[in-house]
Amino acid sequence: MATLPQLLEDDVRVLNGALEELLGKSEATSALILDKGGFLISERGNTEMFDSTTLGALAAAAYAATQGIAGLVSEGSFSNVYQQGQNHSLLVSNIDEHCLLVVIFNAQISVGAVKYYAATSISQIAHQMEIARHRSPEEGLDLSILNLADTGDIFAKRGEPEPEPEPAPEPARHARRSASAREAAPAPDQGLHQVFARKGAATSPPPEPAEAAEGSGDEPIVRLQKLKKLLASGLINEEDFEAQKQKILGQL
Repeated sequence: MATLPQLLEDDVRVLNGALEELLGKSEATSALILDKGGFLISERGNTEMFDSTTLGALAAAAYAATQGIAGLVSEGSFSNVYQQGQNHSLLVSNIDEHCLLVVIFNAQISVGAVKYYAATSISQIAHQMEIARHRSPEEGLDLSILNLADTGDIFAKRGEPEPEPEPAPEPARHARRSASAREAAPAPDQGLHQVFARKGAATSPPPEPAEAAEGSGDEPIVRLQKLKKLLASGLINEEDFEAQKQKILGQL
């Protein structure tokens, strides 16, 4: 059995509209669209008076049995199954390779009239099924595998929403301003170096006066004074002091 096309809410809305138009014109009591496995796809009319799940399964089985009979009498298929009762009659019609139409109507209504109006509805339903099949050829459903009593949730899927536009990028001037700010800001090491350099220049004490140039008359005296400080602080002994003193005096 061929798989049923994936139906969306819009598809089911078209199917329901076709059933309601059929009920309005034929004055039938109820109308159902079935998968050929007997699973309910859509129903309209007074369906509270019977168990539509069980009715669908039995109607599909009756249609399948009739096709077996058609083979026995050298017929390719029987397109309709008609059951006449005292109060209500039932007509099962083939829609396409996927689906069946079941119409329940008052026994006083002519089956010919029901068939006449059902032909238009069958054409509408088959056309919408073809649209659904071409839209998603790889997403067929086998309801016999799912084995659901209520298939309504399967056909409640909506069409894909339009993608939302992506947010516009920030103005280019903002990017240029950010880039300019990054270029203007000094690198971390460079900036600290400049800060410390400026701070050092501001707080460094003035350099001490340069010592007298070599050969000036005050230089030996200064050296002797430093030598005495070294001796007084214990950094040199008496022998070193005398040796250095003689050396300085020899330069006079």
